[in-house]
Amino acid sequence: MKKAFILLFISTLMSSLVNGQSTKAQAVNEIDRLYQKYKGMDSVEITNVYGTFKAVISVDLNETGKPKEITISGAISEDGFQIVDLFLNDMTIRKKANGYKEVQTDISPMTNGVALTKGFYYTRISKSYGDLPSIHTGYSDPIPSMHYMKFSITSGDVRRAAGSKSKQVDF
Repeated sequence: MKKAFILLFISTLMSSLVNGQSTKAQAVNEIDRLYQKYKGMDSVEITNVYGTFKAVISVDLNETGKPKEITISGAISEDGFQIVDLFLNDMTIRKKANGYKEVQTDISPMTNGVALTKGFYYTRISKSYGDLPSIHTGYSDPIPSMHYMKFSITSGDVRRAAGSKSKQVDF
């Protein structure tokens, strides 16, 4: 009976050690995960219940070639505002559900947005509105003015921004 208990204890201990190691191996930097997902893509089509829109993807690399910031952005005419609003609201809710906290920033009064952080990771979600004036050419009817929304979601890792120049300070 004593041998069975010891064997059970050892197998439980070994199982928890293996599971702990596999969990650590699976922990991937969030920016690396996004980089792998969007690597080589210039744009992405985003679809929700209100429709589909296209966004541009840009990746900023640090001096060592690692991604430090990834942005999805674009502009849409007034008929697509509802599609983008739902997407931005959904992204904000999902980030908060994943442990991100809202922080105060100096986002321009012309811009509606939110800044979120989780440890060294950050996400900025913003939108702004504008108007394109009508264009009059001598060759055709004038092109009417258009109300539009610019939007962006930027996710980054503060530790990656400085690259190899970053030094840990012990204080």
